[in-house]
Amino acid sequence: MAGAALKRALVRPVALLRLTADRQSYREFMRLRAQDEHTSEGEKEVELRVGRLNGRPVWLREGTADVDTLWDVFVHSYHLPPARVQRRGMHLVWDLGANIGLTMAEMALRWPEARVVGVELDSANAALARRNFESWDDRAELIEAAVWAEDGETWYHRWPGGTSGYHVHEPTPGEEPQGPVVQALSLNTLLTRTGGPVAFVKMDIEGAEREVLRRNTEWASQVGCIKVEVHGDYTPEDCLSDLERLGFEATRDRRHDAAVVGVR
Repeated sequence: MAGAALKRALVRPVALLRLTADRQSYREFMRLRAQDEHTSEGEKEVELRVGRLNGRPVWLREGTADVDTLWDVFVHSYHLPPARVQRRGMHLVWDLGANIGLTMAEMALRWPEARVVGVELDSANAALARRNFESWDDRAELIEAAVWAEDGETWYHRWPGGTSGYHVHEPTPGEEPQGPVVQALSLNTLLTRTGGPVAFVKMDIEGAEREVLRRNTEWASQVGCIKVEVHGDYTPEDCLSDLERLGFEATRDRRHDAAVVGVR
């Protein structure tokens, strides 16, 4: 038991040493992590070189949740599919809720044969994402839109510092927008734009997953594996049922309590 406890205690510092590629990046990361609250509009950007990206730089915004996103992507790796899925070959990947492009960059590096298509609703996040995956922009692209069950237009909730938690408002005819207006994109339309089949879908769309998995779901038959992070009152059990109805073998994700994996 003592040995297991020691091993767990060592995970965090070892992971931190692997996360940053040089001393300056380590110092900047620790400084950003020490900021107690994420309340800024993120006007100041900080460059860090990431070990898991072979020392390539990424940019984060001060006073935002970007630093937490960096840790989750390169230490927890919540976004990855099971190893057996990766061994099949990753020729087309959708990153739904691409945020600042860290998952797109990591997947593009990890799978050199893959074309990575991201969708992100926030314009500031999207602009930073394009910088963060620039090394792979010959086979990575970002669409600025909100993933939804239908095409159209909607608005989303946005607040300072909460850069990884913006969520789309269900479109209501005649309603006055209470936040930034953005294109709503259905996955059927995305499939038409990218072609298929899609080897893997990472879905982290902050509450829109219920509608997307229950309405206009013809796209799902072209997906080999999907990982869904659930939010709000949409539970993992709800998601398991929806993925099974769509023809997936669905299980709870071992890496993340709020995620479900579906495999064909």
